[in-house]
Amino acid sequence: MGPPNPDIPVFGAAVRNAFKECLAMSGIAAAADSRLWQTAPGIYHYSDEGACTWFDFAARIVGRTGPDTCRIEPCTSAQRPTAALRPSYSVLDKSLIKRVAGIGIPRWEESLDRCLDYMARQTETP
Repeated sequence: MGPPNPDIPVFGAAVRNAFKECLAMSGIAAAADSRLWQTAPGIYHYSDEGACTWFDFAARIVGRTGPDTCRIEPCTSAQRPTAALRPSYSVLDKSLIKRVAGIGIPRWEESLDRCLDYMARQTETP
């Protein structure tokens, strides 16, 4: 990895706390509450519905928070090498968790919007 990018702000503990809250609001909380692993052991994958790139994800955030938040540019995996080998396309198969837990899984945009709304409420001044 290269030097830190000054265009990307880092929020530390505030983001970690918001992330925990956002996970609690997501469908994964319903899956955890179902205790499915006790009755049907296996490997369960979870992610919200839909697929997106990291650029799509960042663009949604910038679209919600305003274009002055930071500058983002799309790039290919080849343009951003990492020590870990990564497949060119990977999406989790959630069929097992959906079938066994019987949960509805929201789209990633919906969950991200709820998370951003939560974060905005936490930063509002009374």
